[in-house]
Amino acid sequence: MALATRVPSNMETAGFLPQQWTAKTIDAAENELVCWDAFDTDQWRTDLKKGARLYIPLTTHITAIEVVVGTIGSAASASTDITSGQTAKYIDIDKWVEAPHDIDEMSDLQTQVSWQGKIQKEQGYAIAKYMDTVINTLFSSLGTTACSDGTTLSDDLLLEMTETLNEADVPNSERSLIIDPSGLRDLMAFDKFISSQYTSTGAVTSGVIGKSLYGATVRVTNNLVASAIGAYAVLAHKLALGGISQMQTAWAEDHKSYHITRYNIEALFGVQELRDSYGVNFLTRKK
Repeated sequence: MALATRVPSNMETAGFLPQQWTAKTIDAAENELVCWDAFDTDQWRTDLKKGARLYIPLTTHITAIEVVVGTIGSAASASTDITSGQTAKYIDIDKWVEAPHDIDEMSDLQTQVSWQGKIQKEQGYAIAKYMDTVINTLFSSLGTTACSDGTTLSDDLLLEMTETLNEADVPNSERSLIIDPSGLRDLMAFDKFISSQYTSTGAVTSGVIGKSLYGATVRVTNNLVASAIGAYAVLAHKLALGGISQMQTAWAEDHKSYHITRYNIEALFGVQELRDSYGVNFLTRKK
C-alpha cells in the first residue's frame, strides 16, 4: 500500500502555494521628537557614568556702580559655581535605559528583510522618544501656569506669555512654543500663523513648524505629559532646561541555545530645570 504524502500545513491553507515573506516591511508609526533639541542639551557625551553629577556654570547679572575716588569698588561674581558660595546648577545622570530586541534564527534566515537595520532604527527611535518624554515632565514646573486645563490656545494667551518672558528679560532668540496636535489645531485659526504674509513654508510639514510666532519656533509633539483634560505645553527659551546624554555603542549577542540573536542599545542621560523664569507653562485643550 502506498504511503500518503503529507502536505505542509502552510501549503494546505494557501491552496498548495507556499507562503513567502517579502523584502518590504511596514514601519511603525512614529511621533515627532522635537523637545530634546529645543533646549540646552549636550548630545552623546562619552565620559558619563550612572550616578554622576555634572555642574553647569550660569552667568549672573552684574550691576554697574559709580566710581568713588580713593575707594575700591565692591565686586560681584559673574557666575555660579561650586566654589563661589552661590547656588550652582547641576544635572544628575540618573537615567539608564535600553531597547533590547530578539530575533530568532529562522525568521532571520527565511526573510529577505535586513532585520538588523530595521531593528536599530526602531531602537534609536525608542531611546530618543524616552528622552523626549522625560524632558517634557519638567514643563509643568517652569514659571507659572498661564491658563486653566482644557483652554483653547488663543492669540491673547500667546501674547500674555510672551509678555511674561519679556518682563523677565528673557532673550527673544531661541524661544520655542511646544504644543500638541490640539494646540496646532487652535493655531491654524490664526491668520498670522498660516498666511504667506507671515510664514514662508505655509502649512505644517514636520514637527518643527515654519517660521517663528512672536519670536518662538513652533514645535508639535504627541509626547507631552497629560493633565486631567489636556497636556502640559510650554513657551520657553532654550536655556530654561538642560540635558546631557550618552548613547552606548550598539551590540549584538548570539544565544545559540535559545536560537536567537539579541540586538541592544543603551543610553545614559539626565535632565534639569536651569532657569525657572525662562519658561511659562500652559495646558492644552485636549490630550
